[in-house]
Amino acid sequence: MTLKRFLVLVSAFFLIPTQWAAAGEIMVDQSWVMLPPPNSAAAGFMNIRNHSDEAVTLVGAETASAKRIEIHRSQISDGVARMERLEEVSIPAHESVVFSPKGMHLMLIDPIPLNEGETISIQLKFESGADALVKAMVQRRPPVEDAGSGHHSHH
Repeated sequence: MTLKRFLVLVSAFFLIPTQWAAAGEIMVDQSWVMLPPPNSAAAGFMNIRNHSDEAVTLVGAETASAKRIEIHRSQISDGVARMERLEEVSIPAHESVVFSPKGMHLMLIDPIPLNEGETISIQLKFESGADALVKAMVQRRPPVEDAGSGHHSHH
C-alpha cells in the first residue's frame, strides 16, 4: 500500500465529506471532545488541514449532542483568561488550523450527558456551503499521538 493511499484511508476514518465530492483537500485529524463536568459546556478539538489551492472558511458546526456549537478562542489578557466567540475561522491554502485546549475550540453549549469513550458526530459548516462530518471521541485528556515523544507525526 502506498503512503498516499494509506493517508487517504486514515483521513477517511476521521472525515466523511458530505458535499466535497472531489475534496480530499480538507482533512481533519486528532478530533476529540473533552469530557465536561456535569451540567457544563464541552469543548471540541481537532486539526483542520487545507490541502487545496484556496483558503476555506469554517463558519460553524452542529451536533445532535448539544443545543448549539460556537467557535471560541481562549486568550490571556492582562493575566486574565477569557474566551472570545469567533464568527469564522479561515484556513489558508496548504495550511492547518489547530483547535486545542487554551486556544481555538468548538464550544458545545448545553450538551447531552456525555460519557468517556463514546464517539459523537460534529458537522463542520464552511462558507462555501460545504460541510463535513467529523467523529470525535469523548476523552478526559488529549489523544496520545506518539507514545512518549510529544511531537506531531508527519508521515
